[in-house]
Amino acid sequence: MPLTLITGPANAAKAGAVLERLRAALSRNPVLVVPTTADATHYARELAGAGLVFGAEVTTFPFLMRDLARAAGIRTRPLGRLARAQVVRAAVADVELKALKASSQGPGFAEALGDLFAELQRSLASPGRFGAAIRAWREGGTAPAHAGELAALYSAYHARLQALETVDADGLTQLALDKAREAWDGRPLFLYGFDELLPTQLDLVESLVRHTETEVTVAVTYEPGRAALAGSATTVELLKPLAREHVVLQPRSEHYAQSARGALHHLERSLFEPLPRKVPPNGAVRLLEAGGERAEAELVGASVLELLRDGLAPEDIAVLVRGRPASELFAQVFDTYGIPVAHERRTPFGETRLGAGVLAFARAASPAGTAQDVVTWLRTPGKLAAAPEGLLAGPPRPPEGETAAPGAATPREDVAAEPGAFAARPLDDLFGPGEPAADQGALFATGQPDELDVPAADDGGDPFADDDERPPFDESLAPESASAPAEAFGEPGPWEEAPQGAASPSPERAAALDAVPEPVGLVPPDELGEISARRLSVPSSADLADRLEVAVRRHEARSAREARYHWERLGGRELTELDALGDAEGVEAVLNLLVAEADAIWTAPHVRAADVLSSEAEADARAARALRQAAKELTKLADIDPKLVEDVTAALGAIEVRDSDAAEGAPGVLLADPLNIRARRFRAVFVCGLQEGDLPQRPQPEPFLDDGDRAQLAIASGLVLPRHEDTLARERSLFYACVSRPEEALFLSFLTSDEEGGPQQPSPFLDDVRALFTDELWEGRGRRLLAEITWPPAEAPTPHELRRAQAARAEGDPPAPLGAPQAPEVLHLLAARDRESARGLETFAGCPVKWLIEHVMKPAPVDPDPEAMRRGSLGHAVLEATLRGLKADTGSAKLTLATQDAALQELHTAIDQLIAAARTMPARAAARALEVDLERYIRHECATGAAYEPEQLEWSFDAFMIDGVAVSGRVDRVDRKGATAIIRDYKGRTVHPGAKWAEDGKIQAALYALAVREQLGVEVVGALYQPIGTSDQRPRGVVRDDVPGRYVNGDVSDRETLETRLEEARAIAARAATDLRAGRITPCPDRCGYQGGCAHPGICRAV
Repeated sequence: MPLTLITGPANAAKAGAVLERLRAALSRNPVLVVPTTADATHYARELAGAGLVFGAEVTTFPFLMRDLARAAGIRTRPLGRLARAQVVRAAVADVELKALKASSQGPGFAEALGDLFAELQRSLASPGRFGAAIRAWREGGTAPAHAGELAALYSAYHARLQALETVDADGLTQLALDKAREAWDGRPLFLYGFDELLPTQLDLVESLVRHTETEVTVAVTYEPGRAALAGSATTVELLKPLAREHVVLQPRSEHYAQSARGALHHLERSLFEPLPRKVPPNGAVRLLEAGGERAEAELVGASVLELLRDGLAPEDIAVLVRGRPASELFAQVFDTYGIPVAHERRTPFGETRLGAGVLAFARAASPAGTAQDVVTWLRTPGKLAAAPEGLLAGPPRPPEGETAAPGAATPREDVAAEPGAFAARPLDDLFGPGEPAADQGALFATGQPDELDVPAADDGGDPFADDDERPPFDESLAPESASAPAEAFGEPGPWEEAPQGAASPSPERAAALDAVPEPVGLVPPDELGEISARRLSVPSSADLADRLEVAVRRHEARSAREARYHWERLGGRELTELDALGDAEGVEAVLNLLVAEADAIWTAPHVRAADVLSSEAEADARAARALRQAAKELTKLADIDPKLVEDVTAALGAIEVRDSDAAEGAPGVLLADPLNIRARRFRAVFVCGLQEGDLPQRPQPEPFLDDGDRAQLAIASGLVLPRHEDTLARERSLFYACVSRPEEALFLSFLTSDEEGGPQQPSPFLDDVRALFTDELWEGRGRRLLAEITWPPAEAPTPHELRRAQAARAEGDPPAPLGAPQAPEVLHLLAARDRESARGLETFAGCPVKWLIEHVMKPAPVDPDPEAMRRGSLGHAVLEATLRGLKADTGSAKLTLATQDAALQELHTAIDQLIAAARTMPARAAARALEVDLERYIRHECATGAAYEPEQLEWSFDAFMIDGVAVSGRVDRVDRKGATAIIRDYKGRTVHPGAKWAEDGKIQAALYALAVREQLGVEVVGALYQPIGTSDQRPRGVVRDDVPGRYVNGDVSDRETLETRLEEARAIAARAATDLRAGRITPCPDRCGYQGGCAHPGICRAV
C-alpha cells in the first residue's frame, strides 16, 4: 500500500495529523514509532489522556525490530553490548594486521572498530558487499593501505558471530528486515519525530510499502528551501517516490503563548534565513552570558528557580546540555539549588560508588592489585557498615613457617650511647626501618643536590634534621614503619628474598656491627603509654578504613599485599574475600563472587531495617542490577568460548548504569541531550553550551574511513556510507528543533571564558538569533562572570547563596590571632612538662604557637615525608655507615687525606647497597645524586677539616637540665681530640652563623655543645652546622681560633666569645622553658615559617 508522507515546519501540527490518522486506525492496532524511550512514554501518556488506552502501541525502532524478529520466528538472542565488545576484540586478534598493527595495540581501537561495524550494518553493508566494495576500491588504485584489513576485520567479526550462533543488535535488525514482508501483520505503522531516517528505517518503510498492504505514515520536519531543515532533504526526496499522498502542512503559531507568540514564531520562521527583519524579543527569548562552566550552570539554575516561582511546573521545563561532564555539573548545581531534576544519563559502572568499589575489589585480588585498590574497596559505602565479628584481630600473622617482622609489636625507646663508645649500627638499621614490600629506594626519589634545601614540614626546611626531634608519628592513625618488615635494605622481611647483588661486610666488620644497639625510635618514651592506651581502644569500621588510607599514603604502599599487611596491623580482620576471589577458577566463579560482594555491600546498611532507599542507595541498587545483567551476559559468552572473556575486570569496566528516571516520567526539570526532545514541547527551554565547537560541533572524522575515503569508496564501488565531517546541516537542524520546542520562553546560554579565564568563542548560531531581534535581546542578557564568586545579594537565587553573598560583603576586622591558652587543664598540662627536646626549645624561641602545634598538638601527617627530607635522612645513614666502616677497616673514623680513599670506598659500598635494594630507576638515580653530594663533602673535610676523631655518631642525651627541664636530643657527630670536642650537625643547605644565633633564635647546636660538655666531660671548642648540598662546604657556627681547618672568618672566635655564644643559647632556652610552662603562647608570624612568614596560618590566624 502506498505511503502517506507528512511534511511541514516545526509546530505545523504534524503530531495532530499523525494522531488523527492513528485514531482512525485504532481498530487495527496501529503502531506509533518515535525516536526515544522518553518520547514513547510521553506519547503513550498523551494517548491515554485522550482516552486511547487500548489498541495503539507506542515504541521505538529498536524495540519494533525486536518484536518483528520475534514475529518472524527468529529466536536468536542478540549479544549485549559487553559481549559484543569482547567479540570485536577477539576478531582483532584473529586477523594478522600490518597497516593497523600499531594502532590495534592502543586504547580505544576495538571500541572505534565496533562503531564502524555498527555503521556498516546500519548502512545495510554485509561483509560480502563491503569486501567487494573494498576490492573495487583497491583495484582503482586510490584505497589506503589499511582498507583490505578493514574488510578482513569485518569478515572476522561476522565469522565469530556465526561460530557463536548468534547476532548483535544490528544483525538482529537486519534479520528482521529480511523477514519484514512476511512477518508484518498488517497493522498500520506511523513514524513521527524523526528529522531524517536511517537506511534501516528507510528499508523497513520501503519493504512494507512495496510488498505489503500496510498503511504507512511518516511525518518529517521539512520545508523546501529552508536552510534550517536542509538535513531532512535526503530523507524526504527518498520517500517522495513511495508516497501515495504527500501532505504539506503550513506553519502555525497558535500553540505559542500569547505573550511569546510574536518572538518565538518569528524565530522559527526566520532562523538561518537571509535578510530577516528584527522584532522585539518581549522576554520570550533571553540570553545568558557566563564566565566558566559552573557560572553557566548557576545562572541557568537561578533562571529555572525564577520560572518555578512564577508557577511553571518542573515538568514544563527542559534544560538541554551536550556531554556527560556538563550534564553532571548542571545536575549537581540544580541539586544544590533544590531544583528537582529528571536526568537521562548513563554512567560508567566504574564511576558509580558501588562500581568503583567492586572493580577495585576485583583488581585487589589479582597479582597486579595495588594498595589503593584495597583502600577503595574497603571505603565503599556499605562495605564496613556492619563491623564483622573480630574486627580487631591483633597483629598480622606471618605465613606459616616464617618469623614475624623484626620489632613488629614493640615500640622502640630512646637509647643513649654509652659515653665514649663508638655507637655502631648495621646498615639495615642505618637506612631506616623497613617498609612492607615497598621500594625503600623510593624514600629518596629523584632529586638533585640542590633539592636538599626544599622546606620540610617539621624541621624548618632542613632535610638533615635529627630524627628524634621530629614530631612523633601518631600510631593511632598508622603503624610506625619501624615495626614493618625490613626488606629494602639488609635482612629480608617475612615475605621477601634478600636483594640480589648487595655487598656483604667483611667478617671483622660483621663482628663490629653485631654489637649495635637498636636505633632510636620516633616516639619519645613518655608518650608510649598514651599510644598504648590508644591502641587498646576499639576503632570504628570507618575509622579503620581512614587509618588504612593514612598508613598506605605514609608508607607509600604499592601492592595490595602491603595494604593487607597494614590493615591487619591496625586490627582489621583477615580479608578472606580477596583470597577467595584470587583462588576462583573460571569466569562464572569470578563473576558470582563479584556479584555476591556487590550485593553484600549495598544491602548491608539496609538489612532488617525496612528502609526507604535514598537516592544514593537507589543508585547502588541500579549499579548492582547492571552488574548482575552483565555477569549473566559474560557467563553465557564464556560458556561458549572462555577465551572471549579473558579479562573480567576490563569487561565489567565497560558496563553502563542507566538512570531511567527521565524516561519513566519522573517529576522534575528535564536535563537532557538536545537530540532527546525533538518530538515534545515544553513551556520553557534552555539551550546551553552555545560555544563554537559544541553547538555546532566540530567535524569529527571517522578514524578508519574519513569523508574523503568514503567519497572515493562510493565512486569506485557504489557503496555510500554516511559522511561524518559535513555536520553543519545536521547541526542547524538540531538547533532549529531545540529553539522551536518552547511555548513561552527560550533561554540561550553561552560562555565568554572557561574556568581558567581563557576566552571562549560563542556559537555562530547565537549571531543568527541576534540578527532576528532588536538590541533589547543583547542589552537585557543575564550575566554571571568568572570573577563573581558570589551573587549580588538582591539576585541570590537561594537562602544559602544569599548568606554567602552577605558574608562576602560583610565588613569587619579579621579574626583575632590564636591567643594564649586560658583553660586550667591546658595550663596544668603545660606546667607539668619537665622534658623537652633541643629542637622544641629552639622552636618555642622562634614562635610559641608553632611549638604548641608541632610539639604538643602534633597533628599526624597523612602524606609521605617530602622527598628532600627522606633523602636527607638517608644521607645521615650513609654518612654514619661510611664512618663506621672506616673505623672497622682502619681502626679510626678520622677524615684526613691519608684516609680519604678508604672513606670514599666505604661511601661507595654504602651507596651500592642502597642501589641494590632500590627497585626503580628514579630511586637509583637519586642514590647516585646523593653519592655526589657526600663524596664532595668527604673530600672537603679530608682536605680542610680539623682531623679530630669522630667518637660519637648519633649520640643521644635526655638528662641535660636547663631551668628544671630535662633537655633531650641527638647529636650527629662528636669529634674529639684529647679532652676537646667539636659538635657537628648535618644540614642540607641552610646553615646558621654563630654571630646570629641569639638574634635568630637558632640555639640547637649550642645546646648540643652544652650537653656534650656536661655529660661527656670534655671541653667544647666548636659547634658547627655542616652543609651537605651546597658548593661551599665550609661549616658555619662558632669555632675556637686554635682549631685547625678552613672556616668562615666570622665564625672563628676566641675562648670568651665561644663561651658567650653558648651561654646566650642557655639563657634563651631557659627563658623558653619558663615561658612554655607558664603558658605564654604568643604568635610570631614574621619568623615562624621557613624563610619567614607564618608556618600555620590556618590555625594561628596571625597576619
